[in-house]
Amino acid sequence: MLSKEFLRYSQVLRVCYVQEQEGTLDPVFEQSFNSVQKYGYEEFITKQPAINADIIFVEFSGKDAKTLFSRLSALGGKKVILTPYGNNAGFLKLALKYKIESIYPPIEETQKWVKLFQVLLKEIIATYEEQKRTKRAEALAHMHTHWFCIVENANVTYISEPMKKFLGVANIKEFEQKYAESETLSSLLCAQNIEDVVVLESFSGEKKNFLVLSESSLAQQTLITFTPLSETVMQRLTSKDKALNRIGFIEDVKNKLTHEEVSEQTELAVVMITITNYDSIVREYGNYAFYELSKEFIDFLSNQMGHHALIANWSSNCYTMLLENHRYEELEAIIEKLHQELTYKTFSNKIVPFIKTATINIADKQINDVVGIIDTFFNKKIELQDAEKFEYKEHTQIDEKMNNDDKIAYYFDNIMYNKIPLKLLNIYKGVHISTSAHIEKIDEKLDGEEIHIKVKNIQLYAMQLERKVVIQSINLPKDIEVDVAQINLEKNLAVIKNPVFLEFSANNRETTRVQSDYRLPIKMKQGKTVNSGEIMDLSIKSVAIKMPKAVEKNFESGQVWVSFKIPVESADDGFFQTQIEGELVKFAPMEEDEKNTKAIILFNIDEPDESYLLEYIYKRQKEIISEIKKLALKGLR
Repeated sequence: MLSKEFLRYSQVLRVCYVQEQEGTLDPVFEQSFNSVQKYGYEEFITKQPAINADIIFVEFSGKDAKTLFSRLSALGGKKVILTPYGNNAGFLKLALKYKIESIYPPIEETQKWVKLFQVLLKEIIATYEEQKRTKRAEALAHMHTHWFCIVENANVTYISEPMKKFLGVANIKEFEQKYAESETLSSLLCAQNIEDVVVLESFSGEKKNFLVLSESSLAQQTLITFTPLSETVMQRLTSKDKALNRIGFIEDVKNKLTHEEVSEQTELAVVMITITNYDSIVREYGNYAFYELSKEFIDFLSNQMGHHALIANWSSNCYTMLLENHRYEELEAIIEKLHQELTYKTFSNKIVPFIKTATINIADKQINDVVGIIDTFFNKKIELQDAEKFEYKEHTQIDEKMNNDDKIAYYFDNIMYNKIPLKLLNIYKGVHISTSAHIEKIDEKLDGEEIHIKVKNIQLYAMQLERKVVIQSINLPKDIEVDVAQINLEKNLAVIKNPVFLEFSANNRETTRVQSDYRLPIKMKQGKTVNSGEIMDLSIKSVAIKMPKAVEKNFESGQVWVSFKIPVESADDGFFQTQIEGELVKFAPMEEDEKNTKAIILFNIDEPDESYLLEYIYKRQKEIISEIKKLALKGLR
């Protein structure tokens, strides 16, 4: 039988349980706690998931205690180790070194779980209440210039000086006498979990708009804050459009900076946000889709930051927020939470906006300086002196300290979670083979992640031939190349691994190059020097020629002439023979062929020659695509 005390506190405490083997978690946790995070031991140690718990239980069977204790020491909350090694002197000494004191034998019965929890309960509550008292004391010290009161059992026990001044009372007794019949104040003092906009009237008849928020503690005390709202904010709250434009935002910031009630202790900060993949979104989905996304994004900001945050659409993909009464040192945690919530937010068309944010402290600054640094941030030209002057802090959705493997894993998890389609790219005989794909699942292996993707058949065959594929998405900062580990043509599935960022986009080719199915001779001439080779691939802008490596010393970079013959139906006798001027750009080494070299020539081509080349390339493209389709169908059979 679970005690009432257990049930009371189990509903508000967050618990993390780390299992040595799946399924060992007692059902009492599932039934009794509102918030339970569960992890396997290996996942907890190696992947280090984000943990936010009041108490962490860990089943430990003796594998690398130092790694476990080091991991636990970086986390908050109460740590409890369940292990058969509780009497081992070396183990206890190591635990003491890492300040982990709660070590118990493995527990298999529900009632023993309850008893263990009740042993820990008093200490957890005492710690929780002490933290509350400390935070409340800090808040009171910080908020002495703010509007708030403290209520206990529906009775006011403290009123801040600014609120006394507005209400026209000298103390709590006078407040009770003057406002005993005020329905608005009475309802606020009795309510819990308030978040509302109200109008309060002073004893002299002055009226003000306030955003009212409350925060309760286990000690039955409630802190109620009253944030004065400007007319600009009130208009925004009562209108359908939640965001100001640039001019409206500047006006409101100006009013805040020049208002007589703003003192040196007033906390004012501006958060600047840029959607960094704006160009990709517009290119892929169009301007209207981004307009709809922008409205959803502003709603998201409003919900995350609260109605008291002043939000503006500074320009097409740039947003600003004015935050008042937030300590600047706390903003980093607020913005980090914003980034985390955005990771799991789903927008229309399954578009995922990636953002870059920065915060500045503007409490004692001039409006022109504030506008100047905002514009500077959005133009990506922040200088060191600006950063120091404004206490500038920059944040990105991806931690810049993360290595590329971790970043890629983050992007793939995000794409899979939001079911975002990918584009795959292979080059078969010079022709781009590009189709859509979806991530089905991601498996963790000892040698890295294996990504299972659903792929169209023609792409699968190109992947099977090349054993590599390039992944593209508007939600990726760069193209990613991966190895193809497995192909299942019947189920249209592929397993890919070893992802790496490409320094340059795989689409950088301005024109399509094609390869011939048979040998196409070509001659290259510079001055009196002439050498023969074979066309490797051909476009309307260039040609790549395979030549003996020995000829490199015969040519210099610069003007050359090339002559060759290709099959073109509209030409005389069905062949187009030409001599084209071009520029020898470079000789490039050939993989697995040390005897030969590749000469790259850029054409300076006349219009008639270009039309014949286009005809050849277009026909050859169709042949190559038809060829790979037939091969893919043959592979299926």
